[in-house]
Amino acid sequence: LKVHERIGYVEIPAIDQEIPMYVGTSEEILQKGAGLLEGASLPVGGENTHTVVTAHRGLPTAELFSQLDKMKKGDIFYLHVLDQVLAYQVDQIVTVEPNDFEPVLI
Repeated sequence: LKVHERIGYVEIPAIDQEIPMYVGTSEEILQKGAGLLEGASLPVGGENTHTVVTAHRGLPTAELFSQLDKMKKGDIFYLHVLDQVLAYQVDQIVTVEPNDFEPVLI
């Protein structure tokens, strides 16, 4: 996969969102969708993987992750990636600041 390539979308039924998903987290990507954090696992499923999906909140031009605070532990969301649909369950809720990735590192 190439950086900046759209590879699918994030579906979040609890907040009625579908957000395009790209490889990388440049400002260009985060202005238009969600980005997969470089250095984390690609969303392929299976044990011992740790995928990190990032997006902005509060942009005047796009909803993106602005409504994530309405989600609860136990909510299900889906990553539609290439020809797969991967289901995930929220097990924790943490706000990660752009200059501090410590909460999402393995």
